[in-house]
Amino acid sequence: MNRLYLGLLMFCFLFVLSSKQANAQCTHTFNMYDSYGDGWNGASVNVLVNGSVVIYGATISGFASYGSVNFSANTGNSISLDNWVSGSYNYEISWDIKDGNGIVIASGAYGGTANSSGNCSAPPPCSAGEISVT
Repeated sequence: MNRLYLGLLMFCFLFVLSSKQANAQCTHTFNMYDSYGDGWNGASVNVLVNGSVVIYGATISGFASYGSVNFSANTGNSISLDNWVSGSYNYEISWDIKDGNGIVIASGAYGGTANSSGNCSAPPPCSAGEISVT
């Protein structure tokens, strides 16, 4: 009887653990670039997760070549860009989106839609001799 109880307990633990991983939420990053270094000159875009705006009017203000904004998404969530507002020099604009592990999951230029999925999976294990801290 104890083995049956232990087996059931182990099954429940693994089920809960796998459910938590499947619904894991983590920080993703929308990175914005301007090739000339003078900001997006009035251009902006919304970042959406599952069709809902999570970042409204992302832009690079002032004289800068880079800006970033963090947002939360679960593994498997749909991430997209929408409602681009035109600026003076749209051809200078590029962007990328990084997942919870810092891996680029989408990239493009002005007008791009991203159409990617959130990823909060565990990073790959360390090689022999490396130290991993969680």
